[in-house]
Amino acid sequence: MKRNTLLAVCLILAGMTGQAGAATNFIYDIYQQAPSTFPSSPPWTDNGALFGFINGSDSATASGRLLTIVDGPEFNDPSHYWQHNLSAAEISFASEYEIRARVRIMSYGDLGGGERPLFTAVVEDGSRFLGLGASKVGNDAHFFLMDGGFTPFISYTAPLTGDDFFNVVLRKTGTTGTSSDLIYLYVDGVLVAPVYGTHTQNYGNLPGPDPTRAVYFGAGASPAFGTIQMTGVSFGIDQFAPALLPEPSSLMLGLAGLLFCVRSFKARR
Repeated sequence: MKRNTLLAVCLILAGMTGQAGAATNFIYDIYQQAPSTFPSSPPWTDNGALFGFINGSDSATASGRLLTIVDGPEFNDPSHYWQHNLSAAEISFASEYEIRARVRIMSYGDLGGGERPLFTAVVEDGSRFLGLGASKVGNDAHFFLMDGGFTPFISYTAPLTGDDFFNVVLRKTGTTGTSSDLIYLYVDGVLVAPVYGTHTQNYGNLPGPDPTRAVYFGAGASPAFGTIQMTGVSFGIDQFAPALLPEPSSLMLGLAGLLFCVRSFKARR
């Protein structure tokens, strides 16, 4: 392995890559904080509770390394979801940003007669709406971009395997605020690009105009109902979103790889 290639692999394993410049990030990662803890305030506000959406069998439970959100079928409204409002100085159409989530859909139903997201993670930049949605149909998980009405418009089907957790990344690149800026959706490292081949969508095709500036995640839509489990979500503005720690077994594998890199460097000096 060439020295430059080995360096790149080690940087990825160490989670050291990032974008330069002024940057802001927001993170909820239950692996990086005390077990059984909800998103902290600040920066997060539980809008589901704030706006009176919690009813029927809706619930949120933080137990060990899992946050479980139940959106019950009794009412056509969201359940628990956490939001942080942003200023024009923090985000705009000229910003680049990214969402990361580690999530699984335990059960899913829809009262509206059509697929809607149960899990949502959204960036609104004052101009456009970039939303990640997830649902479950049969033995498949669905991940997709959402329009302004929370309807899927570019979707990816992922068969359920292993522990059914998926690592999802949604990224906006470019600073023009036009269709020259590109959107990329990755599910477990696979680029979702059924239309364009090299990227998922153009920024100019996202829902808008949207004057809101905020980031939020959770069960933030309706009329879907069911159960979500997640270990974390993160948002990066003008930088990559903070990496989410994997399961302990995966983390040990990554650390072993990093140790291999260090030893390889020493052997080549």
